[in-house]
Amino acid sequence: MLWDSCFRERTAKYYGETVPGTKDMTFRGFNYFFVGVFLLKMYRLTKQRMYLDDLVGVLGKYFGKFPLSDLSFGLNPREVDIALKEAGMTEEAERLACHFKDKAYAFVRMEEQYAPSEVNYEQSTVAGVVMFLLDTYRLTGDRHILEGAHKHLALLEGFDGCQPDFRMHGVGLRHWDGFWFGHYELWGDTLPHQWSTLSAYAYYRYYQITSDKTYYHKSIRSLNANLCLFREDGAADYVFIYPHKVNGRSGHAFDPISNDQDWALYYYLEIAGEV
Repeated sequence: MLWDSCFRERTAKYYGETVPGTKDMTFRGFNYFFVGVFLLKMYRLTKQRMYLDDLVGVLGKYFGKFPLSDLSFGLNPREVDIALKEAGMTEEAERLACHFKDKAYAFVRMEEQYAPSEVNYEQSTVAGVVMFLLDTYRLTGDRHILEGAHKHLALLEGFDGCQPDFRMHGVGLRHWDGFWFGHYELWGDTLPHQWSTLSAYAYYRYYQITSDKTYYHKSIRSLNANLCLFREDGAADYVFIYPHKVNGRSGHAFDPISNDQDWALYYYLEIAGEV
């Protein structure tokens, strides 16, 4: 079991409906994928099979606990398959490939009917679906999965700004993160925000598959915009609160909490390693 908190609380406020105002703290499927990414990278660094054994166990729990349409993101099915086969774990690779394909088909069937999660509809969930579909297509070569990805890709592009300011050009629109995770607790558009780099990853994968340079440039533009979160001395901020005022309070400034903006660097390096 994976917990959403190091305190192993059974419930937490603000997350939903288990009882009024609380939510089961083991409910977040993407935590399983995030742990999967960690285990996969540890195997790549060390070549120790125990990390792959744990990865297979975590994914087994995930596919047993969550519906195929669960909006998780971050784990690359093709990388999982390559690592398992490299380690001689062919049976496990084939079993997980079937799960990945089934999940991709569930996303294709879903089309525009995204189920509400922590919010009803937002950029990172759409980006996560596109990422998963494109990575699974690269694993399976199944054209039906690629065709399904096209529909979700069009939805993803709808979040992108196209204004002259680099913070609003190719950066996915988000509006609540500064309130839930920032020091100032301000609502208001967060441009940029590190999860906009999920769109960059999706666009780069699409470029790899189609050789359409438009998506290469969209990807690099988004990645570069997020570098403004990092300063020359190595310090970093979480988001830039774009509006000049939010409910009468001053905005248009970086939020100083150093949260998970390192994901912006992670996806930059993921793509830079393949360019």
